[in-house]
Amino acid sequence: DAIDNAKEGSIIKLTAGVYEGNIVITKPISIIGVEEGVILDGLDAGSVITVKSSYVTLKNLTITNSGDRSDLLDAGITIGGDTSTGAISQCEISHCKITNSLLGINAEILNNSLITDNYISSKDFALGLRGDGIRLWYSNDNLIKKNHLYKSRDMVVWYSHGNTIEENLGEYGRYSLHFMYAGKNFVHNNEYRYNSVGIFFMYSNDTIATGNIVKSSIGAAGLGIGLKDASNFTIENNTFIYNAQGMYIDRSPFEPDTNNFIRNNKILYNAEAMHFHSLCENNIISDNVILGNIEDVVN
Repeated sequence: DAIDNAKEGSIIKLTAGVYEGNIVITKPISIIGVEEGVILDGLDAGSVITVKSSYVTLKNLTITNSGDRSDLLDAGITIGGDTSTGAISQCEISHCKITNSLLGINAEILNNSLITDNYISSKDFALGLRGDGIRLWYSNDNLIKKNHLYKSRDMVVWYSHGNTIEENLGEYGRYSLHFMYAGKNFVHNNEYRYNSVGIFFMYSNDTIATGNIVKSSIGAAGLGIGLKDASNFTIENNTFIYNAQGMYIDRSPFEPDTNNFIRNNKILYNAEAMHFHSLCENNIISDNVILGNIEDVVN
């Protein structure tokens, strides 16, 4: 009722307590917890919060118990526009704790928005059945910063361009960061550890990855960073340590007359430092420290 009766631009301040979820926001408002213990409970059905408007802020909330239907993309927060109305923009999700939700934040057709300082974990399912911690789909020019993804599945960036992804921590997931058909993104100073795969760039272009640490990617195919049909990438000043494969490069660069620049990285104590699969030409690899690996280069 408070949301429905609020005027556009209103700030709804919540004190500690449990509030029933499955709320839908269709106007510019802010919902802010003013003290600890503000809980929005989805009662294990659907998405706890659905945002269909620009200029919405969600802050200092605990969001829990979404549904578990992957066909409906049940999430703690579903936010974004659609193909008929276009993108929504200028939203903020910050300082929220999202637990026992299939997907954490599902952002579809969301531009110029801020997702920062959130803690996100999925339902206690087998790894492949959990939802994605953060999912960007056709979402551009967003800042994704200082989020902690713990025991979710993937963070995915699909068909999404111009995003900055920095200072995030991802643990005990599958793909800690997975790109497909994405370009001109900036991936900076993230730490990913104890996941199946660190960072995988697929069918993507024109992206910079710097200052990231990928540690202990587990399993026989545990990758620090992978490039698959990826062109015009700069991979610089990263550390890949204790992985099954430090770097995996498959048919990259893919576009003619492009290069990938792989320089000043530390590739340390992996089973394989650099694994080249299929045809790989025109990578410019320089000034890396390749030390303590069982195999330095595998072709």
